[in-house]
This record gives sequence, structure tokens and C-alpha cells, in this order.
Amino acid sequence: SLKVLRECQGTCPVTLEDLKAVVPLFDRRAEDGMRLRIYTLGQFEVRTVEEEGSQEAIGAVFATGASVQASHKDGEVHDDHLIVRATEYVKRGARDEASNERPSYGMYAMLETEHGAFVVTELLHDGTMTWEEDPVDLEDRNAKAKVVRTADCEKAGVCVGDIKAYKVGDAVGESLGDDASQSRCKRYVQGVFTLASTAGLRGSSGFWQQSEGVWQLLQAEKRSKQGRWEDGCWQAAWEGDWEGDWQDGWDGAWEDWQEEWDSGWQQ
Repeated sequence: SLKVLRECQGTCPVTLEDLKAVVPLFDRRAEDGMRLRIYTLGQFEVRTVEEEGSQEAIGAVFATGASVQASHKDGEVHDDHLIVRATEYVKRGARDEASNERPSYGMYAMLETEHGAFVVTELLHDGTMTWEEDPVDLEDRNAKAKVVRTADCEKAGVCVGDIKAYKVGDAVGESLGDDASQSRCKRYVQGVFTLASTAGLRGSSGFWQQSEGVWQLLQAEKRSKQGRWEDGCWQAAWEGDWEGDWQDGWDGAWEDWQEEWDSGWQQ
């Protein structure tokens, strides 16, 4: 059954911009000329109205499902929890209607643990590295984004604590706290995904053709009983051929994704 989340007379959790890439489940015009539409977006059902000669407007938003957080029974995410799946997402930023410029784009990584918990992390443009454990709006956030690539990570043996360690220091080659370029934000998410799924370096990527030499370098550097990274190995890999290979494969593909999104990016 549907639960009314909000009658949208003020701020809504879903905007018309979010609905542009969604095909409505229901789209009919009444005898008086009013057009009615129903969309589903994540756990939301959105109902809009469009009077003749007017623009479409959101009338009501309903919650249709339980939050992702409810699926995690343990209640906490511990450093020794194994990461079993990693996913990269690309998301669309807010459009400045007055400037008539392309909307900004960002990325985030979602990690799933062996106990069913989810961690979301990204590098914001102000230089802040976020770390969210079981965010309540995760399903809706993912519904508004696009999957770049995903990988099963159990064989990699990487735990939550390893990702936290990667966040510390100059993991992306620049001081934390400074404003971050779009390229630097991408590098951070790429790094998190690659660390979580080291075996996945051989797999296909939406943006990056991997180097056989880099793969051998990373495997040679990966040591210790539980498959942890030795001090300095990540930086050594990045300062080798990896950075050049990553940048070459990324730049062209990112432009393609932007053009696809701007043209509608229908499901």
C-alpha cells in the first residue's frame, strides 16, 4: 500500500528535473484538458498535473517501500567487515537555469558488506570526503543516478577498514580540505572501487581500459596474511603507468556519458 509522504505545496524530495529521464507509468489527458502522470522513482511514486497552457507540476509524492537501512540487521558497520560488492555511480548535479550551462556531474561509490550493510562515499567539490553508512535515502539516490560499473569483491579480501585507511592522507595526490576539481572527484571514486575489487582490475570498465603491467604491479605489491595493502603500494601504483592509463581511458568516455545524459538518457 502507498503511504503519503508529502503533498507538494512546498519543498519535495523529488523534483521535475529528477523526472526528466523517467518514463511515466500513467500518462492521460482528462476531458477538461488537464494531463495527469504517475512516475516511480526508487521508493517514491510521484503524481503530477499539467493544466492546459501551464507547466507540469508535482501534486503528491508517496512512499512505496521500506528504506534500505531496514535490511541491515547488525546495526553497525565494523572495520573488519568484508566488502562483497562495489558499485560506481555517476549522478547529475543541479542545473543553473539562469546560466543556461550544462549541469554538473559527480560520482560516488557504494560498497556492500558481508552483513548486508551499505557504505556510500564520495569526494565533494569543496574537498570534503563523505562516508555514509546505510543512508536512509540510498535507494532513491541510486534511482536518480547511473551505474558505471559493478564488481563482486569477496575474493579480493578487502574490508571496511581498508577503505577507511585509503581515505586518509593524500590518497588522490592532493591535500585534503582544498577545493576539488571534477577530475579529482572522479579519481577518488575510481580509487575506492579499485581498492575494494582489486581482482576486478582485469574486468571491463565503463571508463577505463586497464594496463596488464599495472595489474601485475598491483598484484606484486599486495601482501600480508589477510590481503591488506602494504604501506606505500597504492601510491606507487598510482605514480606508475596506472595514472596515465586511467586518464586516457576516462576523458573520452566521460564526455560520451555527458552527451547521453543531456539527450535524455532514457532507461
